[in-house]
Amino acid sequence: PSSYAGKRNFEGESFATLDFRETLIRSCDTVYYKLALDQWSRDGGRTGIAHPKEVFPTMAKAWGVGRQTGIDLPDERSGLITNRAFKRAFWVKHKKDYCQGAKTRPKGSYLQQLDNEFCIDGYALNGGDAMNFAIGQGDVLVTPLQLAMAYGALVNGGTLYKPQLAKGFLAADGSTSTELPPVRVGKVPVA
Repeated sequence: PSSYAGKRNFEGESFATLDFRETLIRSCDTVYYKLALDQWSRDGGRTGIAHPKEVFPTMAKAWGVGRQTGIDLPDERSGLITNRAFKRAFWVKHKKDYCQGAKTRPKGSYLQQLDNEFCIDGYALNGGDAMNFAIGQGDVLVTPLQLAMAYGALVNGGTLYKPQLAKGFLAADGSTSTELPPVRVGKVPVA
Protein backbone atom coordinates (compact mmCIF):
# COMPACT_ATOMS: atom_id res chain seq x y z
CA PRO A 1 0.00 0.00 0.00
CA SER A 2 1.02 3.62 -0.47
CA SER A 3 0.20 4.30 3.20
CA TYR A 4 0.11 2.34 6.44
CA ALA A 5 -1.10 3.42 9.89
CA GLY A 6 -1.22 7.06 8.76
CA LYS A 7 2.29 7.00 7.28
CA ARG A 8 2.98 7.15 3.55
CA ASN A 9 5.65 6.18 1.07
CA PHE A 10 7.90 9.17 0.45
CA GLU A 11 6.50 9.84 -3.02
CA GLY A 12 3.05 8.42 -2.26
CA GLU A 13 3.55 5.53 -4.70
CA SER A 14 1.67 2.28 -4.45
CA PHE A 15 3.23 -0.97 -5.66
CA ALA A 16 2.13 -4.50 -6.41
CA THR A 17 3.50 -7.36 -4.31
CA LEU A 18 7.22 -6.82 -3.71
CA ASP A 19 10.02 -9.12 -2.65
CA PHE A 20 12.67 -7.93 -0.19
CA ARG A 21 15.02 -6.83 -2.97
CA GLU A 22 12.31 -4.69 -4.59
CA THR A 23 11.40 -3.04 -1.27
CA LEU A 24 14.98 -1.77 -1.10
CA ILE A 25 15.15 -0.72 -4.74
CA ARG A 26 11.85 1.15 -4.56
CA SER A 27 12.42 2.35 -0.99
CA CYS A 28 8.95 1.15 -0.05
CA ASP A 29 8.63 2.54 3.49
CA THR A 30 5.19 1.09 4.12
CA VAL A 31 6.50 -2.48 4.02
CA TYR A 32 8.91 -1.63 6.84
CA TYR A 33 6.24 0.32 8.74
CA LYS A 34 4.08 -2.80 8.82
CA LEU A 35 6.94 -5.09 9.84
CA ALA A 36 7.99 -2.70 12.61
CA LEU A 37 4.48 -2.10 13.93
CA ASP A 38 3.76 -5.84 13.98
CA GLN A 39 6.98 -6.52 15.91
CA TRP A 40 6.32 -3.59 18.27
CA SER A 41 2.89 -5.13 19.02
CA ARG A 42 4.47 -8.56 19.67
CA ASP A 43 6.89 -6.83 22.05
CA GLY A 44 3.97 -5.47 24.07
CA GLY A 45 3.18 -2.19 22.32
CA ARG A 46 3.45 0.93 24.50
CA THR A 47 3.53 -0.98 27.75
CA GLY A 48 6.08 -3.58 26.66
CA ILE A 49 6.65 -7.09 27.95
CA ALA A 50 9.30 -8.44 30.31
CA HIS A 51 11.72 -9.60 27.62
CA PRO A 52 10.92 -7.97 24.27
CA LYS A 53 12.78 -9.29 21.23
CA GLU A 54 13.29 -5.81 19.80
CA VAL A 55 14.18 -7.34 16.45
CA PHE A 56 14.96 -4.09 14.63
CA PRO A 57 17.47 -2.64 17.14
CA THR A 58 18.99 -6.07 17.74
CA MET A 59 19.48 -6.66 14.02
CA ALA A 60 20.85 -3.15 13.42
CA LYS A 61 23.48 -3.73 16.11
CA ALA A 62 24.34 -7.12 14.61
CA TRP A 63 25.13 -5.32 11.34
CA GLY A 64 27.60 -3.03 13.15
CA VAL A 65 25.33 -0.01 13.43
CA GLY A 66 25.27 2.08 16.60
CA ARG A 67 28.84 1.36 17.68
CA GLN A 68 32.28 2.48 16.63
CA THR A 69 33.80 0.50 13.77
CA GLY A 70 37.32 0.61 15.21
CA ILE A 71 38.84 2.38 12.22
CA ASP A 72 42.30 3.76 12.96
CA LEU A 73 41.20 7.40 12.99
CA PRO A 74 40.61 9.69 15.95
CA ASP A 75 37.18 10.92 17.06
CA GLU A 76 35.04 8.23 15.49
CA ARG A 77 31.35 8.49 16.40
CA SER A 78 29.28 5.52 17.48
CA GLY A 79 25.94 6.61 16.07
CA LEU A 80 22.78 5.66 17.96
CA ILE A 81 20.48 2.68 17.92
CA THR A 82 17.77 2.98 20.54
CA ASN A 83 15.57 0.43 22.23
CA ARG A 84 13.07 0.42 25.09
CA ALA A 85 15.79 0.46 27.77
CA PHE A 86 17.54 3.41 26.12
CA LYS A 87 14.27 5.33 25.85
CA ARG A 88 13.48 4.77 29.55
CA ALA A 89 17.01 5.73 30.69
CA PHE A 90 16.91 8.89 28.55
CA TRP A 91 13.52 9.80 30.02
CA VAL A 92 14.72 9.23 33.59
CA LYS A 93 17.70 11.49 32.92
CA HIS A 94 15.60 14.29 31.37
CA LYS A 95 12.21 13.95 33.09
CA LYS A 96 12.86 16.80 35.51
CA ASP A 97 13.62 19.16 32.61
CA TYR A 98 10.54 18.03 30.67
CA CYS A 99 8.27 18.50 33.67
CA GLN A 100 9.78 21.92 34.43
CA GLY A 101 9.22 23.00 30.81
CA ALA A 102 5.64 21.74 30.96
CA LYS A 103 5.03 24.08 33.91
CA THR A 104 7.02 27.14 32.83
CA ARG A 105 6.71 27.43 29.06
CA PRO A 106 3.82 29.48 27.65
CA LYS A 107 0.67 27.41 28.10
CA GLY A 108 -0.39 25.71 24.86
CA SER A 109 2.85 26.51 23.03
CA TYR A 110 4.34 23.76 20.90
CA LEU A 111 7.34 23.28 23.25
CA GLN A 112 5.10 23.30 26.34
CA GLN A 113 2.94 20.57 24.79
CA LEU A 114 6.00 18.49 23.91
CA ASP A 115 7.46 18.91 27.39
CA ASN A 116 4.13 17.96 28.94
CA GLU A 117 3.86 14.82 26.81
CA PHE A 118 7.46 13.80 27.52
CA CYS A 119 7.02 14.53 31.25
CA ILE A 120 4.02 12.22 31.47
CA ASP A 121 5.10 9.27 29.32
CA GLY A 122 8.35 10.01 27.52
CA TYR A 123 9.59 6.58 28.56
CA ALA A 124 7.10 4.77 26.30
CA LEU A 125 8.17 3.46 22.93
CA ASN A 126 5.34 4.34 20.57
CA GLY A 127 4.34 2.60 17.35
CA GLY A 128 5.49 5.68 15.44
CA ASP A 129 8.92 5.39 17.07
CA ALA A 130 9.14 1.78 15.88
CA MET A 131 8.03 2.68 12.35
CA ASN A 132 10.49 5.59 12.11
CA PHE A 133 13.28 3.30 13.33
CA ALA A 134 12.47 0.75 10.61
CA ILE A 135 13.25 3.26 7.86
CA GLY A 136 16.29 4.75 9.59
CA GLN A 137 14.64 7.89 10.92
CA GLY A 138 13.62 9.14 14.35
CA ASP A 139 16.24 8.31 16.97
CA VAL A 140 18.50 6.43 14.53
CA LEU A 141 21.97 7.84 13.89
CA VAL A 142 24.19 5.91 11.48
CA THR A 143 27.60 7.02 10.31
CA PRO A 144 28.52 6.67 6.63
CA LEU A 145 31.27 4.24 7.63
CA GLN A 146 28.83 2.01 9.53
CA LEU A 147 26.57 2.01 6.49
CA ALA A 148 29.53 1.07 4.25
CA MET A 149 30.38 -1.82 6.60
CA ALA A 150 26.79 -3.05 6.55
CA TYR A 151 26.59 -2.86 2.75
CA GLY A 152 29.92 -4.66 2.56
CA ALA A 153 28.51 -7.48 4.69
CA LEU A 154 25.39 -7.56 2.53
CA VAL A 155 27.41 -8.24 -0.62
CA ASN A 156 30.20 -10.42 0.78
CA GLY A 157 28.12 -13.15 2.38
CA GLY A 158 27.60 -11.56 5.80
CA THR A 159 31.06 -10.90 7.22
CA LEU A 160 31.70 -7.58 8.97
CA TYR A 161 35.26 -6.34 8.53
CA LYS A 162 36.98 -3.61 10.52
CA PRO A 163 37.66 -0.67 8.19
CA GLN A 164 41.36 0.00 7.62
CA LEU A 165 43.06 2.98 6.04
CA ALA A 166 45.89 0.94 4.56
CA LYS A 167 46.18 -2.41 2.84
CA GLY A 168 49.78 -2.69 3.97
CA PHE A 169 53.17 -1.00 4.29
CA LEU A 170 55.93 -0.68 1.71
CA ALA A 171 59.57 -0.03 2.64
CA ALA A 172 60.86 3.35 1.52
CA ASP A 173 63.17 1.71 -1.03
CA GLY A 174 60.36 -0.61 -2.22
CA SER A 175 62.26 -3.73 -1.27
CA THR A 176 59.81 -5.20 1.23
CA SER A 177 56.16 -4.95 1.97
CA THR A 178 53.99 -5.95 4.88
CA GLU A 179 50.36 -6.68 4.14
CA LEU A 180 47.70 -5.89 6.71
CA PRO A 181 45.18 -8.70 6.54
CA PRO A 182 41.47 -7.88 6.81
CA VAL A 183 40.18 -8.08 10.38
CA ARG A 184 36.87 -9.91 10.77
CA VAL A 185 34.78 -8.32 13.54
CA GLY A 186 31.54 -10.18 13.13
CA LYS A 187 29.07 -12.14 11.08
CA VAL A 188 25.52 -10.99 10.50
CA PRO A 189 22.91 -13.47 11.81
CA VAL A 190 21.10 -13.96 8.50
CA ALA A 191 21.82 -15.88 5.32
